[in-house]
Order: sequence, then structure tokens, then C-alpha cells
Amino acid sequence: MDLTPRSDFERMNRFKFAFCTVHTSWLNSCEQFADIRNLYDNVSFDQLSTTLAKGPGGMYDIKATGIDKLHELWDTDLFHKQSNVQWQTFRNKIADNLPKLGLAKTSFALEMIYPLKAQVICLDRHMWRAFGWDDPDKSGSSAQYHYFENYWLELSKRYNIEPVIARNIYWDKIQNQPNSLYWAKYL
Repeated sequence: MDLTPRSDFERMNRFKFAFCTVHTSWLNSCEQFADIRNLYDNVSFDQLSTTLAKGPGGMYDIKATGIDKLHELWDTDLFHKQSNVQWQTFRNKIADNLPKLGLAKTSFALEMIYPLKAQVICLDRHMWRAFGWDDPDKSGSSAQYHYFENYWLELSKRYNIEPVIARNIYWDKIQNQPNSLYWAKYL
């Protein structure tokens, strides 16, 4: 099964899914995303907020704000990776322009869009815990994020495995899943 998005709509949906996962349990994120996955053209903030509020994911106004901005910016160059631009620079620029997403969830969207190319990783609470973080519910500063991300990227390079694949293997182990395809049906 190829999970790499094949259309512009599928790429946008990876970002929308990432928004739905902000401070939300996995299944609630999936249910909330299912409610908005087909909303694209001419959808208003109010419609997004109302639709998100029907699901169990919570934070619907915050997520609607970010997804509304995503729709507004989607046709700009912001989401098109130029070969001469470093991955972290590309990710950081997107995170700076999409309210409420942050480095981790922007990285998560890019992981889902470029699973074999992305040189960024989603440092979620599980990854912070893997790095020995005392309070994994409170992420570190931007400098700390980049430090641990660079450490993971270097380890991945040393062992000749793509960083996103390595993170997914770690995530699958935490979730007691035999492979990463268990969540694919939600996209």
C-alpha cells in the first residue's frame, strides 16, 4: 500500500489531519478528521468550527482557525518544497504561517506527505519521553526541539534508515502495532 499522497487535495488533507491531532487522542482525531476531510472549496471558518464541534476531538475553534488559514494559504508557494531549501527551514516557515500547528504537527504533516524524503520529525509527547524528557506533556523550546530532531536525524543517517520510517517504527512499538498501516484507513 502506498500512503504517499497523489493529489493536491490529499496533500492538504495531511495538514488537516495534523490539525485534528493537536492535543487530541488518536481515535478522536480520526473521527474529527473524517467529518472535515471532504470540506475544501468555499468552506467558511464558521462551517469548519461547527463541523469540528460535532466530533469528539475538541479544540474546534482553534483547529478551525488553523485550517481556515491553511485553506487561505494553500495555493501559495509556502507548501512547495524547493530543492535548495533545507527541510527544517521549509517546515519552520510553514509552522510560522499556520496558527496553532507548531513544529511537531507541521512535521507530522510533512512526514505523511514525504515519508521517504522528509528530514524533519514530529517530536510528540512519546518522542520527548524517548529522549528522557521529565514532563512529556510540555514540549521544549524551539532550540531544544531542533537539538533533539537533529540528534534523531543523525542517528537515522548513521543507521541508514529514513528518519520518518525510524520514528514510525518507534511509534508502532509504543502502540503495540505490527506495522504502520493500521492507521492508513483514516486518510
